[in-house]
Amino acid sequence: METSNNFIQLYSIPIMYLQYSINQEVITYELQANNYTWKYTNPDGVSSDVIGENFQHPLDNVNSLPQIAIPFNQSYIILFFSSTPLSFTSKYWPDCYAGTNEAYHTQYHYLNVIDNTLPLPKDEMGYIFQVNAIWPQGNANYEFHIIYS
Repeated sequence: METSNNFIQLYSIPIMYLQYSINQEVITYELQANNYTWKYTNPDGVSSDVIGENFQHPLDNVNSLPQIAIPFNQSYIILFFSSTPLSFTSKYWPDCYAGTNEAYHTQYHYLNVIDNTLPLPKDEMGYIFQVNAIWPQGNANYEFHIIYS
């Protein structure tokens, strides 16, 4: 079913995939959205809004986030989605700030994603990431914890 603006109508929140290679073996992780707002049109033409919220900040929720071990020499990961977003951004916190709510708004950094390639910082031992993606139907946050092995 297509909308009048030629966007495919989605009834479920897209999945984000994180991918990298080790010795020519491709490793892929599937990540569900932690927080989202979504709008879709029912078959009867009525519009519905869906909101899913995890009320914990990623720094407070680190033990529940997917933990992804990546070799220290890995300089980037690839991000892609089950449905291509209009745009997406990424920010991260060094994991030494886990549980420190004073760091929510002061210790994060944005990373530019170019051609779905997310460069990995190398200053700390691990990072908590939040990716925010936007579609015509809404937006979603995906959160994960990268540690170096």
